[in-house]
Amino acid sequence: MTYENFRFRKKDHIEAHLSNVVHSSFISDKLIGWTMKPYHEKHALIFSGNVGNGKTYFAAAYYNSLIEQKKNVRVYDEAHLLNEIRLSWEKPGESQTYRINLITDAEYLILDDFGSTGAFLDKFSSSARLGMSDNDKKILEEVLNARLEKDLPFLITTNFSEKYLTSFFSPRIISRLFAAENTVVEINISDRRKNTNF
Repeated sequence: MTYENFRFRKKDHIEAHLSNVVHSSFISDKLIGWTMKPYHEKHALIFSGNVGNGKTYFAAAYYNSLIEQKKNVRVYDEAHLLNEIRLSWEKPGESQTYRINLITDAEYLILDDFGSTGAFLDKFSSSARLGMSDNDKKILEEVLNARLEKDLPFLITTNFSEKYLTSFFSPRIISRLFAAENTVVEINISDRRKNTNF
């Protein structure tokens, strides 16, 4: 089995640019401001909110900006991240911990659509979809912990609020993820994809 790089595939994501990120001035200032901080000051940006509000577009624009600057960046959506780490189980001599360290050692890391695999739905929805296995939950915690330990910048986009994430992850991870030095942007407005004027 071979590892494959994740790529944003929609045309508007492939061509995304930070200058085209559209939000209120307050939200835009926080998002763009975070990308412009000196490298050593950049920690985590958690960009959360309901669907259709440009979170993945922003992640793609940030990714494109880093590539233009020839930075070392890794990007994953949650399903791809879990698949990448599971592949280590089939590689002789490669441990899960080794693969997590390889992923989290990147100069920049983007985790898009966190919670999209159904990780949190079993707790917060009456849906019949199954939640995440304990092992996959452990993988996500190990990834977050490894990245936080390295004090390197990373972006998380998610449909889930801090309150929901707090109910899912351990208090230690949540405390470090939402620490004062990190930037948290949470928006809950109507799905802009349904607005024909947008």
